[in-house]
Amino acid sequence: MRISPAHILPLFGLLSNLAGGSEATFSADGNTLWAISREFDSLLAFNPGKPGAAPKITMLPDALVKNEGSAQILADGKGLLITADGKLWRWNPASPDSKPVLLAPLPLSFYPNGLAFAKGEALKGMIVLSGFHSFDSEKPHPEDVDESATLYGLKSGEKVFKPVFVRRVERVTACPFFADGRMIFGGNHDLWEGGIGMEDDMEDRAGTLWGYRTAPIALANTDSANSGGMSVREAVFANGTVWAALGGRHMGAIVSLPLAKKPAAEEAPELAEAWKVQRELLALAKIHRLPADEGEEASDIVDGIDALCTWSGEDGAWKVAFRSEHSKFWLMKKDLKEPQKIGVEVPAKEEH
Repeated sequence: MRISPAHILPLFGLLSNLAGGSEATFSADGNTLWAISREFDSLLAFNPGKPGAAPKITMLPDALVKNEGSAQILADGKGLLITADGKLWRWNPASPDSKPVLLAPLPLSFYPNGLAFAKGEALKGMIVLSGFHSFDSEKPHPEDVDESATLYGLKSGEKVFKPVFVRRVERVTACPFFADGRMIFGGNHDLWEGGIGMEDDMEDRAGTLWGYRTAPIALANTDSANSGGMSVREAVFANGTVWAALGGRHMGAIVSLPLAKKPAAEEAPELAEAWKVQRELLALAKIHRLPADEGEEASDIVDGIDALCTWSGEDGAWKVAFRSEHSKFWLMKKDLKEPQKIGVEVPAKEEH
C-alpha cells in the first residue's frame, strides 16, 4: 500500500548523538524522534516536546520499502542510515530531491534487528549491525556461516560488512549499544556488558565480541501451549540506567535497571562475583507499566515493545523513546515518573 505524505520533514536536526539505532532514532538535539512506520511505507517524525501532536510523515523512496524484516535507522551528519532490500543506505529525508545512496550490501540472507555506531579508539567510525541469517532452502545460502553469525561490523572507509567473531554466545539478541566508554548488548536473550576486541592480523573479521551476563531479566519458560517467554530484544542506556525492551510472541515489556557499578573487563569475573553483580542489578530492576487508554486497565505486559532509542544531552538530560502495540510512541526522561505517550501513528490518505 502506498500513501501520500501529509508533511515534509524539517530541514534541521539531521545530526545524531551517534548512539544506537532500531526502528527509531533521535536527532542530535533530542527534539525530533524519527521512526519507521510499521503499517505504511513512510517515515514518521514526532516532536517529543509536544505530546499528542500528529507526526509529520514523508514517503520512503522505492528502494527503501523492500524489507522482509524490520528496517533499522540511525541518524548521522548526512541524513539517515537505513537498512532495506538487503543493503545499507544513506538518505536525507529533509531534501525533497534526495535519493538513497548505497553504502554497502548486508550479509547474504541477513535479517537485521539493530544498528549502531561503535565507540572507542580502535572502533572509531565502525557501524555495527546485529540480526540473524535465514537458512531457508529456497534462498541463497551464505558460505561458511552458522547461526552464531549474528553480529557484523562495517569499518570506516570499507564497503563490506565483516563478521564480528561471536564465541560461546548462541545469538546476539540486542545490538551492542555504546556510550560513556561502556558497551551493553543482549546475548542468549539476557543482558550482557562487554566490548569488541580488535587484532592487527584480523583481515577477515571486524573484531571479536567479549563480555558476560550482568542481569538475567528474560522471562524464560516453556509449556505445551508455548506461552510466556520474553527475551532482551533491544537495550540502551542513559545517565547510568539501562533500558531494555523485552519481547516474545504477542508480548512485550519495558524495564530499567542500573549499569553495573564496575565496568566489564575482558577477564570475566569469578562465579561468586558474577552472581553478586546479577543479584544487585536484578534487585533494582523495574518494570514500567504504561498508562492505559480510557476504559482499559494498565498492565506490565503489552502487545509488543520495539523502536527503543535514547538521547543524552548536557547537564545530565536524557530521553528514552519506544513504541508499543505497533503504533503508540512513548517517552521517558529525567523529570517524568512514568512513560508519557507522545503520539500515535496516524495513517496518511491512500493515493487514488
